Amino acid sequence: MRKITTIALLLTLSFVLVISLVMVLVVVMPKTIVVPDEYPTIQDAINNASAGDTVFVKKGIYDEPVTIDKPLSLIGEDSQNTIIEMPYAKYSPRAAVLVTADNVTVSGFTIRNNLKSTGIIVEIIGLSSSSHPHPFGVRIIGNNIMNNTEGIHSYSGSDLIISGNNITGNGGHGIYQSSSNSTILENNIMGNRRSGIIVDECRNVTIKGNNIKGNGISGTSEIGGIYIRWDGPFYIYGNNITDNRAGIQFGEDCNNSTVRENNIERNDIGVELRNFRIGNSGIGSGNIVYGNNFIDSSQQALVNKEYVYAENFEEDFTFSNGTDIVSWDNGTTGNYWSNYNGTDNDGDGIGDTPYVIDHNNQDNYPIMTKFIIPEFPSWTVMLVILTLLAVAVAIYKRRLRTTKGNMI
Repeated sequence: MRKITTIALLLTLSFVLVISLVMVLVVVMPKTIVVPDEYPTIQDAINNASAGDTVFVKKGIYDEPVTIDKPLSLIGEDSQNTIIEMPYAKYSPRAAVLVTADNVTVSGFTIRNNLKSTGIIVEIIGLSSSSHPHPFGVRIIGNNIMNNTEGIHSYSGSDLIISGNNITGNGGHGIYQSSSNSTILENNIMGNRRSGIIVDECRNVTIKGNNIKGNGISGTSEIGGIYIRWDGPFYIYGNNITDNRAGIQFGEDCNNSTVRENNIERNDIGVELRNFRIGNSGIGSGNIVYGNNFIDSSQQALVNKEYVYAENFEEDFTFSNGTDIVSWDNGTTGNYWSNYNGTDNDGDGIGDTPYVIDHNNQDNYPIMTKFIIPEFPSWTVMLVILTLLAVAVAIYKRRLRTTKGNMI
């Protein structure tokens, strides 16, 4: 009798263990939640999602702020017609979409007309800790972000990918980037009032293959295409930078950065060295600019030692001219300058005399013909297709399970 009781107890425990394991598996399996089919708002769906889930949002206009505070994917059905906007919000939140978690993807939305809010804010992400040793960062892919106070703003952290977005007509910066070890890839960044991209107080940021056009207000001190300052290194490759107030600006304490293989064309200023310091900010060093096309800018390059906002600060701020000298060649190759008047008597494709910017800055190896800027492979389309394919498969499987359940 005692033996039978023991066997029955073991069988019961085994059954409970199996059921528990099944429940755990069910709990941890990621699922897809469809808005508005299952929840009427995006935020309701996020609140009821678990880590690793996908919130799939059907076409429509969603007048709501969204906060993503857990690892998940927020995917719009159609980037042209899945819209988040709050044009008439009386009390506007900081952002239309606020991301405060790692391992988040935001893709397939138009985020527009948030006249008192930033389009997307990414809070401190990608920070390793004992409880979170392997951060995955945040991915913002394939969105239209337009007519907000600012397009995308990241605060500190690391591992942010901004790829394949149209970021246009925002009242401030298109992208304000403060996340290290990050990539800004293949975006259209156009017509933003201040900078297209500002990179500030972070390290190891790559800006590659973007179309950066018409940013900054011509004829004023508003910024322009790309502004890099404080820390570095930064890598700026293969971009079309055209018709901006300034194409690229090196600011305070920008170090060991590389600008190469870009078209820098028809800007008020092609490259501006902002050679002033505020208080204890340092003088940038180790920066190199080579292999670029400088074409028809009003000033191809400018060394600027005048800080136009000085009157806005208290008197105890100190201002002093810096001597931030950029290397305009790599020792064998310089840049193409459309207004270079030198000759190439030996026919080696390099000008016989330097292209002089000022007494501290000159290109010793100016190129006589325009560079062919290489086309970088487009990873953005692949990322979007893979993301949407994964969502479609998840929705199909969920519907298949539902159909089978109804048949039973």
